[in-house]
Amino acid sequence: MIYLSLDTYGIKVLSLSKTLFGQYTASYFQKKHTTQLLSKGNIMMIDVVASAVKEALTVATPSLIKEKEVCLILPQESFEFFRYAVPHDISDVAIKPFIEDKIRAQSDFSLDGVLYDYLLVRQQDESAVLFFAQRTEIFAQYYEALHLLGLSIEYIVPDTLSFFTLFAKTLRKDKRENILYVFYHKKDSSGYVY
Repeated sequence: MIYLSLDTYGIKVLSLSKTLFGQYTASYFQKKHTTQLLSKGNIMMIDVVASAVKEALTVATPSLIKEKEVCLILPQESFEFFRYAVPHDISDVAIKPFIEDKIRAQSDFSLDGVLYDYLLVRQQDESAVLFFAQRTEIFAQYYEALHLLGLSIEYIVPDTLSFFTLFAKTLRKDKRENILYVFYHKKDSSGYVY
């Protein structure tokens, strides 16, 4: 599996592959490009992104990457995101219709022509749904860029969700905690509040 993370100017690739004896080997690549890859979560030029991914796969260390299945990690701007409180005793079957009704009632966002998923976060006496969606025309750009290289997208994950899962197990279930996850760079900084 290839874990491919894209942002405005950067690309990161991590690949885990199993050896003949059942051990895992990892290959890694990271680069900040001078050419803008994404703008507000959309691909600027498909051939430039495909070229950047090809470079990442061939220059990765300690060995080039031959895997074909991709878990694509994209910036939050590539998605529509909603958070809804849900009844604690809601059944798993009722969550999807509950979310769809909430979106229709509380926003002008349409579920037509989007790919979406959600994550249910349960605490002691309350539950919340983290809903994220991506428009099919945005997905088509990423699909085309990776398809040029013979890669297939297996998963798409917002970077905020990947960061959240890194520290979710450290949160105390009996306490409400605010988490600030910040990136500090010389020219700019950014962050997320959870």
